[in-house]
Amino acid sequence: IAGQAEPPLSEVNSPSAVVLFGLAVVQATREWSTAWSERVRCRVGVHTGACVGGIVGVDMQRYHLFGKFMSVLDVLESTAPVDEVHVS
Repeated sequence: IAGQAEPPLSEVNSPSAVVLFGLAVVQATREWSTAWSERVRCRVGVHTGACVGGIVGVDMQRYHLFGKFMSVLDVLESTAPVDEVHVS
């Protein structure tokens, strides 16, 4: 899960660039899986929506996203086709 910045950063990192990155991740996973004779598959999803993100935790800090679109992400994660990029 990642967020995208506002302009001017989003002018370079466009939504199509995010999808192309997702396709590259799928291909790299396939190549690694073949090279190591390991069955590894991945799911990549791209979705847009408003959210708020921040660092949570004290001892083990992590980045967490908050917002009602998170329930959409749960569905996307469980229904996304394997080894493809799912765009909603």
